[in-house]
Amino acid sequence: MYEEAVKTVTVEKSGYKHTIKLYPDCHAEDPRDWDGHISTFALTHKRYNMANEFNWLNFNDYNSFDEVLEAVKEREKIVAYRWVRGYEHGSLVLSLSAAGQFSCPWDSGWMGFIFVTEESMKENYPTLPRDDWEKTANEAIEAEFKTYNAYVVGDVYCYRITGDLCDDSCCGYYSSEDAISEAESIIDAVVKHKLEEADHGILIHEMLG
Repeated sequence: MYEEAVKTVTVEKSGYKHTIKLYPDCHAEDPRDWDGHISTFALTHKRYNMANEFNWLNFNDYNSFDEVLEAVKEREKIVAYRWVRGYEHGSLVLSLSAAGQFSCPWDSGWMGFIFVTEESMKENYPTLPRDDWEKTANEAIEAEFKTYNAYVVGDVYCYRITGDLCDDSCCGYYSSEDAISEAESIIDAVVKHKLEEADHGILIHEMLG
């Protein structure tokens, strides 16, 4: 069912031992296909199918990303935006920063931008004061970018739990930390239930005795 595990964690709790194994999620969904997005992605790449969520926007019609941004601003009232840079060396990874490897003049370059509109803020945060819009919009951009970048680089996982009390698995975690955390919470719940059952059994035994 799974490829070779990329990470293995042993968890021992109240005398019960379990093993968590992480595997690549080879059938991960593109998070930009989900509902409920706050930001809009406008990205392009010659060899990768990147998220461009404006049907009218053809990057080939412009001479620079600055021109693209100005064209978007003519149609949308933008609260906040962040430039996106890509680094390609065997595989592609994205960044909201131009630091480090993303400053390389040969293997990196601009790929577009992510923005949040006034319309989106009104729809998603109807009671939020305007003074807080920019901060909240930037937080949304960073969160949605992080999930999308995980999808692009293949940082999406399934977990498999085996052990004394539990045999369980689940997929669709867009970081190894989230997958491990969820698996550990499942183990905690199973062990807690087992201990509560044991305490209940002792109480009944004492009452009947």
